[in-house]
Amino acid sequence: MAQRNRSFAVIGLGRFGSKIARELVAYGNHVIGIDENERLVSAIADSLTEAVIADARDESALREAGIGGYDAAILAIGANLEASILCLMNLKNMGITDITVKAYNSQHQRIMQALGATDIVIPEEDAGEHIAQRLHNSAIQDFMEICEGNYVALVQANRGCMGKTLQDLNFGQKLDVQCLGIMRHNTFINPATHQEKILAAGDKLLVQGSRAAIRNFADAR
Repeated sequence: MAQRNRSFAVIGLGRFGSKIARELVAYGNHVIGIDENERLVSAIADSLTEAVIADARDESALREAGIGGYDAAILAIGANLEASILCLMNLKNMGITDITVKAYNSQHQRIMQALGATDIVIPEEDAGEHIAQRLHNSAIQDFMEICEGNYVALVQANRGCMGKTLQDLNFGQKLDVQCLGIMRHNTFINPATHQEKILAAGDKLLVQGSRAAIRNFADAR
């Protein structure tokens, strides 16, 4: 079934907010961008469905922009805690239940959670975690947490994997990670139907497991 396009209000059009807004538009969604900074609004206006100069702390301004009818909102106004709180309350008052908030530290995160934000991201911490992981072991190309303590990572297949099949490697029994697939150049190989596929130089493995298990797998040479 095709994914239904949705309507999003992105409040705060700095680098983080404008990037999200443009990406959501690229997926075919209806996106309104809101910021009190005229320069930021003008810079992105042609890329969005709508763009409005408004102070998100003013509930009447948000209502006038029609935000109450949107499926979801992304609150990306940065380090102004008072503005974040007021805007979040305004969005909830208008009946928006799907609200993602950009937080700037763990204290901000806890406050937004307590006030009812649906999802919270701390871009600086997320980026730092990814960079540190890649610096620790360049074999780990990318990773993400899918639930508490459980990660998915794209790992460069090491020399010990070369010439072996997924069946030979015995994921999930001999190894503490599960293999979700093989990336060979731009092709995804499904392990469910290709257990006998022999791993070659340049292959990457999409694996799932704990942070420690993935690190141990990537570190093994």
